Amino acid sequence: VALSLGSNTITVTCTDDAGNAGSASVTVTRSPNPPPVVTITSPADGTVTGASSIVLTFTSSDDSGIAPTCNKSSGSSQPLVPGANVLSVTCTDDQGAATTASVTVHRDNVAPSISISGTADGSTMQWPVLALDYTVTDNYDASPSCDHPSGENRPLVEGANVLSVTCTDDVGNSSTASITVYRDNTNPVVTI
Repeated sequence: VALSLGSNTITVTCTDDAGNAGSASVTVTRSPNPPPVVTITSPADGTVTGASSIVLTFTSSDDSGIAPTCNKSSGSSQPLVPGANVLSVTCTDDQGAATTASVTVHRDNVAPSISISGTADGSTMQWPVLALDYTVTDNYDASPSCDHPSGENRPLVEGANVLSVTCTDDVGNSSTASITVYRDNTNPVVTI
């Protein structure tokens, strides 16, 4: 007997040879078919990576005990474009009920931005040290790692000095900023 969603009344009527009839009824409630359970186990939602692809793993199950059919294979490699990527998988059971699970993965291929401040490129000075000040920002990493702290006193030799700082974000993108300053500690030669 085919059942509709909700309450269904099933009636059976029997008649004997003399034409006497009897009926019995039962009410059956058909509940909606629960969809499969789909859980993405890796990567975590919000993951940031520098890679151009990532492996998607997930589990799926259905209360029927029959494995649902999914539009992706667990363990498959998923391509990533720069920026935000929504990775999703949809699994359908044998009754047509479907579930979609998704996570967002960010591909970061942009290096930190470094801005040296306080001292102009090409400056001339007589001091033996210079405090090199800078700021660094990154589109995902709030605190990139830099090889010199901002404000560090950098020694200067007589003549040209290239002062640089390199910063790397947490997925390996790096950039370098530099200025050239000149130390002139030689008194002018005056001839009369």
